[in-house]
Amino acid sequence: MNTNFVKKTDALERLLVDFYTLTNMKICIYDGDGKEVSFFPERLSAFCGSYREDERIDKKCRECDKNAIERCRKTGRAHIYTCHAGLTECITPIVIGSNVRGFIAIGQIRGEKATRFSGVGIEPEKLDKLTDEYDKLPVMTDAKIEAAAHVLEACASYEELKQFMNDFESSIEIRIEDWVGKNLQGNVGVENLCENFHFSRKELYSVVKRSFNTTPAEYVKNKRLERACLLLRSTRHSISKIAEECGIGDYNYFSKLFKRKYKVAPREYRKQNTK
Repeated sequence: MNTNFVKKTDALERLLVDFYTLTNMKICIYDGDGKEVSFFPERLSAFCGSYREDERIDKKCRECDKNAIERCRKTGRAHIYTCHAGLTECITPIVIGSNVRGFIAIGQIRGEKATRFSGVGIEPEKLDKLTDEYDKLPVMTDAKIEAAAHVLEACASYEELKQFMNDFESSIEIRIEDWVGKNLQGNVGVENLCENFHFSRKELYSVVKRSFNTTPAEYVKNKRLERACLLLRSTRHSISKIAEECGIGDYNYFSKLFKRKYKVAPREYRKQNTK
């Protein structure tokens, strides 16, 4: 998902910088669907960036992150774990009201009991570079990692962070409304929405449910019918033309949907709502 439209506040930026300055641990914020929306100092360490150049390894890393997020979502508590590469990570939920609306995480560090990088499955010519980058990762004691996890939980309740997540989700809602509204006459199916917003189907259904309390198909259908109401009230276009302009090419199907929702046929609706 493209998150460039999200503006980080000075207070939020300061929180991320201060946490890293105190702990030397990378910190990252995810939205409610597990997509990164902010981080400091960089998205990936030199080791992780090189390691994940292999598509198979990158897939494993994404699965590892996903599993940790789902566990955190279910328990509602901070979760410290070791990723498949042997690095220590910690993630905690951002709860607004009674809902998990995002996550804040630290990671890409070595615990004090971490073994040397195994390099299993790595091409020999890349192994020396990866081993060197792995050895340069910060090493933290268990006590320091647990202390950082406690601070992370405090950060998750920080009001500026909660406001950031609310603003982020509001921006997503506005962008979906705007895009659907501009494309109603064409194909506004699930696949098109996923492609435009870089969502998986599961992520799309989750976002639309949370933002509009419905399914993507139902949301688009309602927007088409709302547009039809507007055109019936404000134009003299034929019913069939209005159906086409709303993206429902079948006149009979359009009339059926309209009557089911508004308990009146399109022509009757126009009579009742125009002088």
